[in-house]
Amino acid sequence: MRRIERMLSAAIAAALLLTGCALTPRSPSAADPRLVGTWQLADAKDAGGYLLFGTTYIDLTISEKNGSGGHSPCATYSANVAGTPGAVFITVRPEAHFYCPSGLLRNFDARYLAALRGARFANVTADSLTLTSPGATLSFLRTGRPALYTAIGTTWVLQEMPSFSKVIDQVNNAQTPITLRFDGVNTFNLSTPCGQYEYTYYVKSGILRIDTVDGGSYPKAPACAERVLALTKRLQNMLSAGLVVARKGEVLVVLSQYTYLTAVFGAHKA
Repeated sequence: MRRIERMLSAAIAAALLLTGCALTPRSPSAADPRLVGTWQLADAKDAGGYLLFGTTYIDLTISEKNGSGGHSPCATYSANVAGTPGAVFITVRPEAHFYCPSGLLRNFDARYLAALRGARFANVTADSLTLTSPGATLSFLRTGRPALYTAIGTTWVLQEMPSFSKVIDQVNNAQTPITLRFDGVNTFNLSTPCGQYEYTYYVKSGILRIDTVDGGSYPKAPACAERVLALTKRLQNMLSAGLVVARKGEVLVVLSQYTYLTAVFGAHKA
């Protein structure tokens, strides 16, 4: 009998050695390669109902070890994602916050981050990732970065625009430059001596489509001379259409899809 027990114990030990790779859990700091990539939120629901975030770009980038994170409706966040399709563990740390005047959007921001922190199960296919918890479901689609991902949080000074070279030199020399600032993945701000104007947009097929423009009437300020006002109106006309935006280093080129106007911006030197 003891001989049989010894033989059984040896067989179990051998089996454990042979299957050791399968039985050893992944490092708690690592994500399964099948989860790795950039995922754009397509649908979300929690105990409060659906998160109607509209065209706001929300994403989660998962790396195999460190460097995970993404964009919520009102902030960027870093994250640590560990696990496999099946059990998953996520910690989230909000970082830089964007301008987020909408109380509704701030509410969605908090709910999205809470749902992400609470996720305990992952289901992944070639093109989709679903994270679930007892109270929430987040559905993502695999995607590339949005067109202006690398411009978020940066400010650009107008350098060139047809027919307005002298005016641009004047406002730049007077330390009142015309600037574009990208506050988030769905907003940018135009600032001129004649006023400030905020644009919200979404990206479709590489083209920026403008949703809304928020700005008051043109002030009659000394700095808002006739030619500066004309340039401001030309920029507004250009930026209100579909846009193609290309960044290369410290140069940003903006092309209107419909008016074919082009403006060249340089990186703002603080």
